[in-house]
Amino acid sequence: MKEITYQVEGRNVLRNDARCKLRAPVADLIAMVFNENFLKERMLEFHIDAEKITGTGNLMRRIERAYEALDRIRDAATQAKTDERLARLERSTIAFYELIPHHERAPLDTEELIDKKIEQLGELIELAEIEQMMDKHGSKEPRHILDQLYDHIKCDIVPLQREEDDFKMIERYILESGNSQYGDFRCYDVAAAFSLRRGGEDAAFRKDLPNRTLLWHGSNVVNYCGIFTQGLRIAPKEAAYITGQAYGRGLYFSDNFNVSMGYCRVKADEEPLILLCEVALGKSRNFHTGGGYHSDSGKSSWNSTFVGFGDKHTIEDPASFVPHPDGYGVPLSPHVDRTSTTEKPLRQNFYVVPKTDQARLRFIIRLRLKPGANVPSTRH
Repeated sequence: MKEITYQVEGRNVLRNDARCKLRAPVADLIAMVFNENFLKERMLEFHIDAEKITGTGNLMRRIERAYEALDRIRDAATQAKTDERLARLERSTIAFYELIPHHERAPLDTEELIDKKIEQLGELIELAEIEQMMDKHGSKEPRHILDQLYDHIKCDIVPLQREEDDFKMIERYILESGNSQYGDFRCYDVAAAFSLRRGGEDAAFRKDLPNRTLLWHGSNVVNYCGIFTQGLRIAPKEAAYITGQAYGRGLYFSDNFNVSMGYCRVKADEEPLILLCEVALGKSRNFHTGGGYHSDSGKSSWNSTFVGFGDKHTIEDPASFVPHPDGYGVPLSPHVDRTSTTEKPLRQNFYVVPKTDQARLRFIIRLRLKPGANVPSTRH
């Protein structure tokens, strides 16, 4: 019987048909998401010493305290230069590096450097979650480790066949997306597509809200452990300074495949994952200009924090969404360029909802670079 080797928690894991009950595409997906070595490689890129902070049993608490230290660093870095301020900055920086050991200790004295560390802590959370999960599912368990992990995430993941309507819809949705400032990612083929249901999401989802729409959400592969186990999460307030939360805290989506792919931070040797989510937009605030908006939806009658309609590469007719049998609309009409008549126009459409119960996972797509193609360079 043929054995297939996976790597989970930094060790090789053997799977054969007698020991793993998962279908091969699902097993491949689970092994890809829970590859701790991949996460540790990411930490090395950030100069974080993953070996010193894993296995301590309190990594999540360390990360929480590190966020607090970065808050203090930001306060000190943005104040007028005084001896007291410099002393506080030095103390807080030392505290941060003691909590999160690094191979290199660069000064954290600019907004850009602090934002990068906040973003890196977000990825470190994923490593902590994998560590906690693997602690619960040791090698003494008679079932295969991938079966254990699949049961733990409480998701129903079903491979789609290429002849199925949903698979064809996904491919069309990709092709109909126009270009974006993030590049054209239609250099990728769909390697595999899955329907995806998280336990508890259907019950919590705001089915009562109108304008349920299937939208893209891009995220790096390292984040999918947390997405599977906890769903999409709103970034902590400390991350509000980071690009990508320009219109307040919330869950961000797009009707343009290329826009969401820009947030996957893909490398040439990686196979990215991207989500399609059903989003209950409800009554929305619509804007055509960028900048200067902050969410106040929690204090108003608006369900959707922000819907930004771009003047370029926008869908031609929002009313022409294709209805899906599950009750949501799919924006499959072609994207076209429009001449901007506004100051600081948005370039693409994007959607922000303030509550996690306004979105539920529907599909996850694994992509593969076409032969001879190059990964577009991205900027935010």
